[in-house]
Amino acid sequence: YVFQKNGITPRDFEKSNRYYTEHPQLYIDIMRAVVDSLTKLKNRVDQRVKTHKNTLKIEPPPTQRHRNQSSQPNRSNSLTPANPPTHPN
Repeated sequence: YVFQKNGITPRDFEKSNRYYTEHPQLYIDIMRAVVDSLTKLKNRVDQRVKTHKNTLKIEPPPTQRHRNQSSQPNRSNSLTPANPPTHPN
């Protein structure tokens, strides 16, 4: 499946694997670039989450939402917890 999805054959993979085995520094350079790129992406996502965390609303998937609505009182789907009842001391 992976070969088909990427338009290569097992032979293509073997040739590529052999090439990078013979040129490990190229492979290391590629992997560093990938890690750098993913780190930058993660940092951007983390910053957006941090910036907008108070405006996010999380809703359960439709099947759970339906189940929750029928078995629980109507509550806001915000990230802040519902106000718990107060108990006398």
